[in-house]
Amino acid sequence: MTKALVIVDIHQGSDECWDCIDKEKIKLGFTDDTIVVAGNIAKALSIARASSLQMPIVFIVCPYGYPLDQYQKEIMFRAFDSCVFCDGEYSLAPFLEHNHAAEPVFCKKTTDAFTNKAFLHYLQERNVREICLAGFHTECCVYWTAVGGLRNGFAVTLLGQCCYTRLTERREEYWLENILKEVPSAAAPRRIRIAHDIEAALAIE
Repeated sequence: MTKALVIVDIHQGSDECWDCIDKEKIKLGFTDDTIVVAGNIAKALSIARASSLQMPIVFIVCPYGYPLDQYQKEIMFRAFDSCVFCDGEYSLAPFLEHNHAAEPVFCKKTTDAFTNKAFLHYLQERNVREICLAGFHTECCVYWTAVGGLRNGFAVTLLGQCCYTRLTERREEYWLENILKEVPSAAAPRRIRIAHDIEAALAIE
């Protein structure tokens, strides 16, 4: 099954200071929640980038200050040295080490990234069948992007250790229950899960 790693809202302009985190802080092993999650996301990226099958890696941003009508029309990377989302007011967090030549960035104008049809088409063109989600608000933009993925026929895995809003065991059950209310067809066969083993979740079956 072809998988894609999708990272939602880890950029400047969100509620946490992601732009203050770099690889050196992660290496030092601080226990601050933001740095722990950043380290887990960095691990997921490392696994995906090392995949022999070239797993697609996609970043989702919500650049409130940009003219969205202009940016919604196209995939957000360029075949030249600069990247609008690696240097600017809403740039991706430095620890992501974004490869702007190979890893597209898509804008979303709602909480569901799939409202950007260019994002959907990008996944479809690469025969992606499952998206592995990491990101900031597990209960908001990550949640609704999971719903959007299911509605568009994808299997969805939430990387539980790679989301800033951490879910307790009970809240995980509640999160899944609510998604299945939104998309009952995802229940059988089950197309939604929460994984805590990052390496196993990103393994190509």
